[in-house]
Amino acid sequence: MGRSVFDPIWAQQEHVDENAELLHVLRGKVVVQTRGYRIVGNEGDTIYTPSGMPHRDIFPAGSVFEVYLTQFRWAGEGDVLGRFTPPQLAQERGPVRARLADQCHKLYEEFCTSLPYGRELAAARLLKILLSMCREAELSRLDQRAEKDRPGKSSTAKRGRREGILELAKRLMQDNYAQPLSLDWLAEKLNVSPYYLSRVFSEESGFRLSDYLTSLRMDQARHFLADGRLRVAQVAHAVGYRDPHYFAKVFRGHFKQSPSAFRLSLAAKKERR
Repeated sequence: MGRSVFDPIWAQQEHVDENAELLHVLRGKVVVQTRGYRIVGNEGDTIYTPSGMPHRDIFPAGSVFEVYLTQFRWAGEGDVLGRFTPPQLAQERGPVRARLADQCHKLYEEFCTSLPYGRELAAARLLKILLSMCREAELSRLDQRAEKDRPGKSSTAKRGRREGILELAKRLMQDNYAQPLSLDWLAEKLNVSPYYLSRVFSEESGFRLSDYLTSLRMDQARHFLADGRLRVAQVAHAVGYRDPHYFAKVFRGHFKQSPSAFRLSLAAKKERR
């Protein structure tokens, strides 16, 4: 395993490795091209390439492409990973994608450590990453099959079900925005898989579930700040943020000013009236 910055010319030629590869993109963009499929990977994406698979790793000339590149051999590769195509294993989105990125960072740290059993822990971490990718691919497959084969369901009924899930998810977030909500919790409440909920929400609403939750929390925070009875740290807790500093960062990104500056601007407007 290594952390690498590649010269774009390096991977223009098709090459084959006897080891399987797991590539996690830290910076830049890559296209993993084979004779049978094409995977586009952006920052934060994780891509598996089977052992013995002729492929090219293509990224724009003049760009910096930095990755964690893990090569491995696993007796269970064919039996477990072989149940899915690499594109199916590269479909993680939202919280699942973020969790995999965190696991890849920890994998690199454990691989590089000089502490006892560091390599053994890294091997266990790699197995967890691979099995997590398989689980999400299987959940996606089951969701798609259920959506396709649901007996007696017309396309109109299926659309109605998706819209119902969207509205219920919104209502759950509106009622519980002050809690540390997660995609897994919402999916469990709605009796669907996290992958299906994330996909339905983005396809039906046009934006990600996490973006909707952030927007909802920021609107509530604006009302609390305008009311003036709560301190900024209390407002942060009231809208679901346990870290006031992180809340202030999100608020600034949303409204282009800090919570304190927002409150001062409201006070100044009142004085001018």
